[in-house]
Amino acid sequence: MVSVSQSDLLANKKRSFLLNTHISKGSSKSASFQWSPFPVEMSGVSAVVPSPSGKKLLLVRNAEDDDSPTKLEIWGPCQLENEIHVARSVHGSLYADGW
Repeated sequence: MVSVSQSDLLANKKRSFLLNTHISKGSSKSASFQWSPFPVEMSGVSAVVPSPSGKKLLLVRNAEDDDSPTKLEIWGPCQLENEIHVARSVHGSLYADGW
């Protein structure tokens, strides 16, 4: 995974994205890179949790206001596979810190 950022001149802020790549060894001194076709925007993401196999990725997007649900996004190679909305009445914000 590679994190890249880009300036958004209209909104006057920096946008961050996550790109997946597979690196394979070619000949003795070369490598082959296979990049995902589209990046995943990281705005509003409070946690990024890769699966033990590394084939899936969980993004937690906490609610921006009191009425919005927390969104759990499950990403596979190059695509969003599932999105789960958790209402604020069911569970508050989710974080992946030591506490």
